[in-house]
Amino acid sequence: MKTGKSERVKTGVKKSELRLGYSRNIPRMIPWKQALVTAAGVYPLLLTYEWLVKQILPLHHIDRRITLLIVVLMISISMVFMVMPFMLKILGPWLFKNKINK
Repeated sequence: MKTGKSERVKTGVKKSELRLGYSRNIPRMIPWKQALVTAAGVYPLLLTYEWLVKQILPLHHIDRRITLLIVVLMISISMVFMVMPFMLKILGPWLFKNKINK
C-alpha cells in the first residue's frame, strides 16, 4: 500500500490509521478524566430530561421502558451534538494534558 500525500488527511494521519482508530499523532484523552467529564454531562441531562418527560407524557399510560428509551435517546443526542463539543472546548486543555509535564 502506497503512503502518498493523497492518503493523508488534514491532520497528517493516514486514512488507514483513522479507520483503525489508532494513531500516534492524535492526542489521547486520559481515561479517568474522560469518564469524569462524561458523568458531569450526563447527570444534569438525566435529571432534566426525566423531569421534562414526566411533565409532558402521562407516565401511567406509558410503559417505563418506553420512557427510559425516550430519555436515553434525548441524552445521547444532546451529549453528541451539544454538550460534549462545548465541554471539550472548555476542558480540552485539561483533558489532553500529559501525565508528566515536560
